[in-house]
Amino acid sequence: MRIKIKGSKTDLFRKGCLIHIGVGRHPLCAVHALMTYLVLRGDAPGPLFLFQSGQPLSCSVLTDWLRQVMVSARIPGNFSSHSFRIGAATVAARNGVPDHLIQSMGRWSSNAYQLYIRTPSDALAALSKKLA
Repeated sequence: MRIKIKGSKTDLFRKGCLIHIGVGRHPLCAVHALMTYLVLRGDAPGPLFLFQSGQPLSCSVLTDWLRQVMVSARIPGNFSSHSFRIGAATVAARNGVPDHLIQSMGRWSSNAYQLYIRTPSDALAALSKKLA
């Protein structure tokens, strides 16, 4: 699936870009979820994510929902919509995705993506065995 983004803060000249999304494994397949959503949303022009009222989903509402979910799950931390970029970069690195693909996936033009990758403490602790 390809989604055209007209502009973002990483697209200073508002040229737009394509985001490629591949089919994943059930039940967390983004393509399946988006196709299901699009049937409900319809083909009206405008922002991709809309409420039933037609109002667009805002970053602040998404952040509020994310924080509520994390509190309900008793996961400590200060979360924002930016946490999705951190999470995606971290999961990709942990699963052996090459650096250039992580950079491309996040539309980073610099090596700043490396600051987003979180190394779990157990991985750091396991280094002692490898270095001994």
